[in-house]
Amino acid sequence: MTWEKLAEASRLTGIDKKTLDQKGRRGRWTVKYAADGSRRYWVGADSAPESPALPPEVAEAKAAALAAAGVAPADEPGEDSDVEDLIDRRVAAFQRKAARKAKKVHRVEANAPFAVCHFGDPHVDDDGCDWPELLRTIDTIKATPGMRAGNVGDTINNWVGRLEKLYKHQTTTEGEAFALAGWLMRAVPWDYVVLGNHDHWNQGSIIFDLLARDSQIVALEPHEARIEYVSPRTGNTCRTVIRHDFKGHSMWNKSHAAMKVSKMRPWGDLYVCGHRHIWSINREETHDKRIATALRVRGFKRFDDYADAGGFQEDSYGASITTIHDLDHPLLTERMRVFHDVEEAAAYLGWLRARAAKR
Repeated sequence: MTWEKLAEASRLTGIDKKTLDQKGRRGRWTVKYAADGSRRYWVGADSAPESPALPPEVAEAKAAALAAAGVAPADEPGEDSDVEDLIDRRVAAFQRKAARKAKKVHRVEANAPFAVCHFGDPHVDDDGCDWPELLRTIDTIKATPGMRAGNVGDTINNWVGRLEKLYKHQTTTEGEAFALAGWLMRAVPWDYVVLGNHDHWNQGSIIFDLLARDSQIVALEPHEARIEYVSPRTGNTCRTVIRHDFKGHSMWNKSHAAMKVSKMRPWGDLYVCGHRHIWSINREETHDKRIATALRVRGFKRFDDYADAGGFQEDSYGASITTIHDLDHPLLTERMRVFHDVEEAAAYLGWLRARAAKR
């Protein structure tokens, strides 16, 4: 494979040129690329059967994303432009990036008590994903007035580079994974969806942006979402910060990273993350008389070969954690409650909304 073809293949697949070249030289992989950018690969001879192509809607979205991003074939260099033109374009590019980097706060009005079911890493295409629990959670949200959802990321495996060999350990294809991701995006109303590290691989962030266009999502963010829930009646608020993970680790406190952020950059009242496939809840009063809550959600990947091989603890609970908010309650301690089970949360929310309607 020539360097120009490697460069083109790398742009289309998200796999770095060195990895592609090494796989080809070792004879470990045979790789072909369709015009829509989908990968077809296998170990062994050229006569091996090809893996299924991406679904047409995903393939079209990927091709459109590449065109929108201005990705041109390696043998089609861009037109020459004078320096003044070039400078104008660089200024515009910086301004676009500066706008994207600005911390956007999504403001949501809450006229009655409400709940947010925070989904841990779904990994919907993994054979270890607990689909019965996922479907139970979705059905409960859909049946409960005032309940919505949030997703901390890693919706699919989306293996990349050396990890692509793990596709042989799952019974879903790459195309089926994106189909399941699209279904999940449309299944319930989402207050937020934050992309995880798996979601960013293979130009996945572009695909998720396209798949989410027909979904009900308040905040779809690549790294961090900030939502301010506010009561029009009292002006009370609950500020929520969500990331796939916060920086920091402690063997003694699973909530250490989120609580550290709550102290060093104290904007929020609730900090939510996932990533590590463990769960924890931590609440405490801060020096300025706020109550900071940190949630780490385990996720729906119930069985994890990586954790088994590394000897890491596989938690049994915490696929999702639900927070219920009553912003008009006179006591700060009672404005948010945390539930491990989504059905218990739904029952309490129903009682709470009925009581609030009588005020």
